[in-house]
Amino acid sequence: MGRGIQAMSKLDYALHYAKEFNWSVFPIKPNEKAPPLVKWKAEATSDEEQIRDWWNEWPDANIGVATGPSNLLVIDVDRKNGVNGDESVETLEMLHDVLPQTLVSQTPTGGRHIIYHRLLDVGNSVGKLGAGLDTRGVGGYIVAPGSTVEKGKYAFTDGPEGVYASKGEVETLPSWLTELLLPPVALESIDLDSDASEERAIRYLSVEAVPSIEGQGGDINAYEVACWVKDFGVSRERCIELMDEHWNHRCSPPWSLSELTIKVNNAYGYGQNELGSKAPVDFESIKDGTELAFRGSSLDIDNIPKRRWILGHRYIREFVTVTIAPGGVGKSMLTMSDLSLSVCCLTK
Repeated sequence: MGRGIQAMSKLDYALHYAKEFNWSVFPIKPNEKAPPLVKWKAEATSDEEQIRDWWNEWPDANIGVATGPSNLLVIDVDRKNGVNGDESVETLEMLHDVLPQTLVSQTPTGGRHIIYHRLLDVGNSVGKLGAGLDTRGVGGYIVAPGSTVEKGKYAFTDGPEGVYASKGEVETLPSWLTELLLPPVALESIDLDSDASEERAIRYLSVEAVPSIEGQGGDINAYEVACWVKDFGVSRERCIELMDEHWNHRCSPPWSLSELTIKVNNAYGYGQNELGSKAPVDFESIKDGTELAFRGSSLDIDNIPKRRWILGHRYIREFVTVTIAPGGVGKSMLTMSDLSLSVCCLTK
């Protein structure tokens, strides 16, 4: 990882973020997180001349980074006022996937900023990912390392004081996290418990959903199953009935009705997605002239990240690879050989 010289001024930090990362920066009142000293939403910039002018006028100004024009999504993990955001990160990873390692900034209050490059326009959120987890994207900003406040300094977590970070340390926001943060787009208001929604939920519960096994994460699994049924556009009461009828008998041991009700209530109260966000669409029922709404994106084709191969050019990191061939031709042997070679070559 790229690291540089010590004893940098705040101007040095601001210029480095602009040059190395192409981040849009602006000055903040010295020793404070706010207020900005300029109209930051309109004036944040990576222009060297403007940055020098600002910090020549306010040499002790803290450094703000506008996350919108910088194409960043920052997870702000708080640890204060009785809230432990790190526990929420653990829960988030347990329910979904492990967060990719990326550039992290330590905050003076014991929290941290987990910094990702984003490909889609994702806005700010408060507590959407869990207690003590806020996000800064379009319309937000963070106070960057090199800045100081009364309680201490902002600094990168994996290096000595006063070091640069490099652009290569910022990973792309994973797609599953992007989906959690993007608002759901519906055709119209969701018609709960429609025939299509119930059919989809029953198929999921009968065939696809993993049963809960005692001692093997059964509580979390039951919560996740209820979340999926909720996302299909099934009401809370009907979800309990469907899970009990089509899924519970496969669990070991089966949940009591009161236990199952608690799991469903948690899913409907704390699930990340909106009710009906994955509801199936009955296209036959759509009247002529109805405008269909589908989520678009502002994907920047020039900034699509390169594929990260695990081995050769067959397996891409963070993607599912499917090998298709007639039976008996050696698919299993090929896969096992590749995995063995990967271990021998110390491929991560």
